Amino acid sequence: MVADFDKNEIIDTLGENVSSWLFSLDWTIEDLAEKTGLSATTISKIANKKITSIPRVDTLIKLSDAFGIPMDDLLFDDTHAGLDDLRDMLMEDHFDDQPQSSKSNHKRMKKLAKRIIKDDLVPLNKNLPDSLDLTLDTIKSPNPDKTWLDQLNKIGNLLSDLSVDFYNKIVPNIDVEEGVLSLFTDRLNDLEQAYERTKDAMDEIGFNNNDIVKQQLRQEMVYSYHQGFFQMAIIQLTDIFSDVISMFLGIVISQGYITEEEVIKYLPRMKEIMD
Repeated sequence: MVADFDKNEIIDTLGENVSSWLFSLDWTIEDLAEKTGLSATTISKIANKKITSIPRVDTLIKLSDAFGIPMDDLLFDDTHAGLDDLRDMLMEDHFDDQPQSSKSNHKRMKKLAKRIIKDDLVPLNKNLPDSLDLTLDTIKSPNPDKTWLDQLNKIGNLLSDLSVDFYNKIVPNIDVEEGVLSLFTDRLNDLEQAYERTKDAMDEIGFNNNDIVKQQLRQEMVYSYHQGFFQMAIIQLTDIFSDVISMFLGIVISQGYITEEEVIKYLPRMKEIMD
């Protein structure tokens, strides 16, 4: 439990890790102060182990974001059995110092992040790989074109929901580096544009949504060509989505809206990425 933590040991490890990253990146304390918005005095005290308590969670987040590492890597050399307890303690200490409206907003954002994961990311994470299965047996159905178009429309609706939720509900309430947000925005735009290009190409190629019964060899050849195109489009969308989902989760985890353990519960496939 939290009481089992050796505060001095964590302060020592934190100081050593901050000093090590400064050395590795060839940064001065002033460089880090500029990147984090923290004072050089505060950073100097942390790096030289001159602090008497573990820094607030917002300070740790700023440091970890600047170094581009998980907050846990600042506090420990190896995985600590009680890491979740310490994280919870730091978050509680942080929000106990915030106005009631800030606490209420954080709780609301935690619920929102989980809803987006459950309603947008989980279905997308399922439908994209499942779409590849449609290329194996759908061609035997009377009109595979309709199945493929319906599936792509389903993916498009989920993608639209994710974009609306992120830009309208998450962005106004987060405080992350502009570069991180810009990178995620660019990749999400890449995904949306890839989807639109796929839809346009399917129209040009002649995907048909009507009920057609395959009777001619030529029609079977057309479907076979459409099958290959649909498969390659889904592979491209899946590749870009893997970046989008990783970046989104990195943002909401860094804000304390969800833990890695909760993410793995909703998205078991993310465990390998996070380990």
